[in-house]
Amino acid sequence: MRSERDRNVTAAYDDVAEIYARLYVDDLDDRPTDHARVRALAHDVRRGTGPILDIGCGPGHVTAELVALGADAVGIEPSGSMLAEATRRFPGCPFVLGDMTALPCATGRAGGVLARYSTIHTPPTELQPAFSEFARVLRRGGSVLLFFHAADPSEPHGESFDHRVATAYRADPDRIAEALTREGFTIDDVARRPPAEGERFTQACVTARRSAG
Repeated sequence: MRSERDRNVTAAYDDVAEIYARLYVDDLDDRPTDHARVRALAHDVRRGTGPILDIGCGPGHVTAELVALGADAVGIEPSGSMLAEATRRFPGCPFVLGDMTALPCATGRAGGVLARYSTIHTPPTELQPAFSEFARVLRRGGSVLLFFHAADPSEPHGESFDHRVATAYRADPDRIAEALTREGFTIDDVARRPPAEGERFTQACVTARRSAG
């Protein structure tokens, strides 16, 4: 069952879906490092090995990019209004209503999971159920790619900030990697990059793979 916090976050995105989509639908173009990692994920997850689940897909532009790169990809979004924006803007791409702790995907059927800033409204210490769900849906050897705002290691429980839509949290990348490891993932890379124009914080990316054993 979704928490009251999660329902409030979804309602907040419902309220601003059209404005949010207009502002951020091309943001990947301004972040070449992020864009390169999305391209690498599309290349890594071969067609026929299960779809890439773009979790918290928002206005759908990253799902559309994955599809354009030749990947099987499905956008999953808890906000009905945001999902409508994605469907309207990218009618050739599949989008499904869903939540990151109860994904509409059979066990072991996904080839990859992309969570680009979709975990940020959950305190880092409460992300384990989501990571467990990522592990459930991924096939052995499947890839996960997470983007989020980096916290200083001195903030082990994360640090909240006033996100434009709803309260969000920065997270220590090394602790996120540890949490993924507890769910059977092998960490490929933990990276940080300086904030791009319009960003306030150092950004983080963790790439991992569902252990084959």
